Amino acid sequence: MAAPVGVVTGLHAELRVLQKAVGETPYALCAGASSARAAELAEHLSDAGASGLISFGVAGGLAPGLQPGDLVVAERLITGAGEDYAADGAWLERITAEAKTRGLALLSGPMLGSDQAIRGPEAKRQAHVESGALAVDMESHAVARVAAAQGLPFLAIRAVADSAQRALPQAAQGIIGPDGRPRTARLMLGLCRRPWEIRSLPALRRDFRRALDALGKAATTLWKPLFGGL
Repeated sequence: MAAPVGVVTGLHAELRVLQKAVGETPYALCAGASSARAAELAEHLSDAGASGLISFGVAGGLAPGLQPGDLVVAERLITGAGEDYAADGAWLERITAEAKTRGLALLSGPMLGSDQAIRGPEAKRQAHVESGALAVDMESHAVARVAAAQGLPFLAIRAVADSAQRALPQAAQGIIGPDGRPRTARLMLGLCRRPWEIRSLPALRRDFRRALDALGKAATTLWKPLFGGL
């Protein structure tokens, strides 16, 4: 029997989407939107015998035209520090072929890894121009780094939750706890300081739901080549 694939998510909601699609598994763990924690969990999964590592969750769009709910699979993961980690070619080919066969729209290209959120349109535009990346997240580069160190195949599949034109509200920054769940009290405190930002939350919530729905569709449509073992 093939060894299981290890999966790291950033948010508890992403983990729940995965569990709903493929069932409960000790090989899927939530990093709580922390690059350092993502690396620790990836190392744990490697030590536990995972045959490969996947970063699974939402991302911020960097390329113009990407919309909430668009799915991106990384051809490689790059960072501002010059790191460059290629996705496993055979795994990537299986995923893209299955997506095409099943009629699932799946974009492929470079993705950017960042330890901090990239919030505003200008910062996103600059990140895209400098890196050429389609999207950015805070866990995939840490998982890719561990996979490279351990000699494991790596893949990142992400759904866009906010477009390149959207500015993320400052009040929502840093509200994710170590368990990957939002800390409501911290959000409310931020909104007390910046009450005008409350107007942006309904659209943010709607687009996040679109991204989760897209992740769920990807997990159920591609579950065998994604999570069926290597």
